[in-house]
Amino acid sequence: MSSEGPYKNTFLYTVNHTDKASVEALSVDTCELWYHNFKENKMYCIGNYHRDAEEKSISQTDKKQNPLLFEALENKKSILIENLQEYRGLKEDKKQIFVEKNYLSLAFYPILMSEKQRGVLVSYHKKKYRWENEDIIFLRSIHDELALTYQAYRREQAKEKIEKQSIKIKGIYDDLHASINYAQKIQQAMLPSANEVKSYLPEHFIFYKPRDIVSGDFYWTFKAEAKPIYEETKTSEGKHKVLKGFSSEKSF
Repeated sequence: MSSEGPYKNTFLYTVNHTDKASVEALSVDTCELWYHNFKENKMYCIGNYHRDAEEKSISQTDKKQNPLLFEALENKKSILIENLQEYRGLKEDKKQIFVEKNYLSLAFYPILMSEKQRGVLVSYHKKKYRWENEDIIFLRSIHDELALTYQAYRREQAKEKIEKQSIKIKGIYDDLHASINYAQKIQQAMLPSANEVKSYLPEHFIFYKPRDIVSGDFYWTFKAEAKPIYEETKTSEGKHKVLKGFSSEKSF
């Protein structure tokens, strides 16, 4: 099953559904889900929903641009701002990115999808808004839904990776096994046949047991034919070879 399949689609659907549901349930103007890339130490917007369809979210930010995102993430605590103009926890120049969009009330809720996979769910309101306890309960339920869906998605990714590795290993094993089997055929073709050995040595046995498929040992047979045996003799006329007999046939 591909990671582009049901589990990823379910996670992306949950992200988009979460943003829209938060806008409607909290009666806010915008909701964004930010994902933290711990290697780059940057935040990426992976989902957003605006009550005003023409309004757009930026795609990424860092600690310098949006310190509130990182503060909620690092402290693992939500940050609720009823009135940005009266909020003293942020320098005036850092408020500008929110002021430009007329955001007055803000809520930053950390999302802990796994030990290393973290993010922040952000809700913006263009009016002064008092965040109630039921709002926090709602955000917590959103957190749980995102965490569970993300963990299911990651499990499916891990399963797919294992399946791909298994297929790759099986392919390597099959190729290696085919090569060894072919080498076995070549080796068997080089060894003398049972009938050939029997014709030379009617009474014999061969102990040939390779450890695996192909052996590192080869055995062979041949028959030494009878050859004439000569003996040199000296006469007054010189050296001569005299036939003494024939050697007997031998099989090896």
